[in-house]
Amino acid sequence: MVLGAGTRPALQHRLRDWGHMDIKQVAKDTTRVLASYLTYQAVRIVVSQLRETNPGLAIWLNGFSTTGKIQDGEAYLEELLTSNHQELAFRIMTVRQHLAEEVTEYLPEMVRSGIQQANMGHRRQYLERITQLNISDLSSYPEQEADPDKESG
Repeated sequence: MVLGAGTRPALQHRLRDWGHMDIKQVAKDTTRVLASYLTYQAVRIVVSQLRETNPGLAIWLNGFSTTGKIQDGEAYLEELLTSNHQELAFRIMTVRQHLAEEVTEYLPEMVRSGIQQANMGHRRQYLERITQLNISDLSSYPEQEADPDKESG
């Protein structure tokens, strides 16, 4: 189901009514999660590049990145900026910004179609599961064979 231009405001109104959801807050939270994910991807790219040019620094950055702070991209960068390797923080920020510029062009349609396809797949699997005839369910019913003596009675 593709939403038409007239459908979108009605849907947004309904979403706000469902549990008094704040769409702007959802957008802010999503942006924060996406920024952290792009930071993670930027770190992976920089570590990969460093493996070729400076293996020791690649090992250091990889170890630094396993502390768990990488879950929050902004906290991770702040901590990296206080280390002895600030140049890595600036390099990661540059790569992250480039990724954001490249990726965000495709995101709206990809997110919408991806979620739509995933939802259809989940619904299809659910319907298949609830409509399948389960042999074990049938075996719990006694067989009713015709008894010739009772029929003639």
